[in-house]
Amino acid sequence: SFCWYDDGRKFWCLPKVYLAGMPKCGSTDLYSKLIWHPDLAKPPCGKENHFWTRSRLGKSTNHLKGGEVKKQSFDSFLKQIGPANMEGQTGSLLIDGTQSLLWDLLGWEARYPQSSKPPYSNAELIHLVAPMSKIIVIIRDPVERLYSDYLYFNGGRLWTSREQVCS
Repeated sequence: SFCWYDDGRKFWCLPKVYLAGMPKCGSTDLYSKLIWHPDLAKPPCGKENHFWTRSRLGKSTNHLKGGEVKKQSFDSFLKQIGPANMEGQTGSLLIDGTQSLLWDLLGWEARYPQSSKPPYSNAELIHLVAPMSKIIVIIRDPVERLYSDYLYFNGGRLWTSREQVCS
């Protein structure tokens, strides 16, 4: 089970299903379809909580704005994903739709300055905490994905001159 009572009889849950991928690959569409499954439940914090990728490290969850944020404790993460909504619902499993689980290890260089590569992946970290969880990876043709990403972050406007691109 991904839900349990601690020694103080406090109820906790971890997601059983993780949806990882790249931006603009259809993860929101897949997530919205998966949460209709009777055995899956959406956490009250929404599709993406970024605990495994950024919040636990005190990094901004918005890569465009950047900046430091307060580190989130594991207890705080567990409260945020809504174990109260799961109590008494046998068979219901939480789903985490943070697609950056696939690629975001932001700040590993500062924590492991002697390493030339990250010592672990987010999938390995999740496996240590919840070994029976499932990670669904969604990807897309890289050129189509990049174009969609460009249109999304540029508000759908196409640049028409070199000056617009370089400014």
